[in-house]
Amino acid sequence: MTSDVPILSGLDGFLAKHGPVAGPKFCRAGSVWGGWRVTEFLGRGGNAEVCRVVPLAGDAVGAAALKVLLKDDAASRARFAREIKILSASLSPFLPKLLDSGEVGGRPYLVTELLEPADLPTSDAAVADYLLAICKAVSALHHAGIVHRDVKPSNVMRRANGDVVLIDLGLAKDVEKSPEPESDVSVVSGSPVGVGTPRYAAPEQMLGGAVTAAADVHAIGRLADMAFGSDPPRCWLPIIRRATSSIPGRRYPSVEALARAIRRRNDRRRAALVAAVLGLTVLVAGVSVGLWRTAIAPAVAWRALCENVSTNLVVEELVWERLVTNKVGNSTLVAPERASRQVQKPVEATFVRLNGRTNAFDRPIVLDSSREYFVEGPGILAADVQAKDGIVRLHLKNCFLFNRSPISIDKANVRYVFEGGAYLNFTEQDKPPNGVVGGCIEGFDGASDEICFKGPTDKEQLERMHGVQGLRILEREWE
Repeated sequence: MTSDVPILSGLDGFLAKHGPVAGPKFCRAGSVWGGWRVTEFLGRGGNAEVCRVVPLAGDAVGAAALKVLLKDDAASRARFAREIKILSASLSPFLPKLLDSGEVGGRPYLVTELLEPADLPTSDAAVADYLLAICKAVSALHHAGIVHRDVKPSNVMRRANGDVVLIDLGLAKDVEKSPEPESDVSVVSGSPVGVGTPRYAAPEQMLGGAVTAAADVHAIGRLADMAFGSDPPRCWLPIIRRATSSIPGRRYPSVEALARAIRRRNDRRRAALVAAVLGLTVLVAGVSVGLWRTAIAPAVAWRALCENVSTNLVVEELVWERLVTNKVGNSTLVAPERASRQVQKPVEATFVRLNGRTNAFDRPIVLDSSREYFVEGPGILAADVQAKDGIVRLHLKNCFLFNRSPISIDKANVRYVFEGGAYLNFTEQDKPPNGVVGGCIEGFDGASDEICFKGPTDKEQLERMHGVQGLRILEREWE
């Protein structure tokens, strides 16, 4: 008799055995937790597993959700106890109703009302309604002196009537009673690390710094960005950029202020729709004159794209060669080993977010060698890019950089660091001699990243060459 279930090996097998799709460790169907019997396993995360339960003493309450703590360390137990304490003391309609809690075999559990997932919307109006509901729920927590610290799609649920409910309060923090920073300890280095979900958590939270309501504002901004697939409509860009600023003081001062910004956006959108229905035409000054004829005041526009940040967390990749020496003294080279670690290193950085636009400058952009620069797309940056003095590291991610500098790449003192999906074109330069470019480029993978000398000068030409001729615009002869 053969099984229809495939045998998985490698990473897939590991995830199937140990990951979120694995079966229950404790919430097995039929098991009893206090006055509740498990009927269905619902899922497992990093700290707990959840199942559907029914009360042993009749069905007056109906089905409920049981959450069992997986980890058995002191910090996890303290957070689980904190969640129970917050739920038991709360009358907020935006938190799940606590029905029971206790321990079975030394394993803590809690029981709440059964809720339904709230899918992340994608349409403009639905995203606005979704975020306003979350702002209202988070605002209620903040007024009680509590910062959630883990607002993300999987922690946003709904009741049958559609009301939004925030779950998973294991990281929630009473900032009035415990204002000091909180961190975990890295199992690798033993040094403090922040808590939260990296995709949504604010930088100061992941660095183990003091956390305020600004951390939840950041998470809601990231929710907005994710709802639009990191490519939001133009009317959302100012809201998302301010909410997700790396500097807490530059974000909205409260979730109420963020909600007001979303409502103002809604009002402007409705006014525009009414104007369109009435046949009113609004003429906006401006004309598209092509990439290289676009005239912009560089001193103003460049500063508008930049966000200066001081940070002490940098991810560095370390590569080394391991040699094995035999008894007679001969050394044999073993394959290079590669590892990645996070190291503490003070850095002054400038983030340049292109916001899906073409940003062309008619004067040179001079980079400061005391800073690192990170250009993030989608979008196009077209300019004469130079270094002021010394060497500048310029990170490129998901963007087009048309560098119009006549200074040869080996003399410009700019080190280009590719982080995926970047296209770099030196529009004024011929391909340099072999061996020159290697010291000016880092992280180039040749698959998602591309380099060209005097090739296409705008995005449309690039796309035509890719789509029509099937060309990969790539110069790698220096290797």
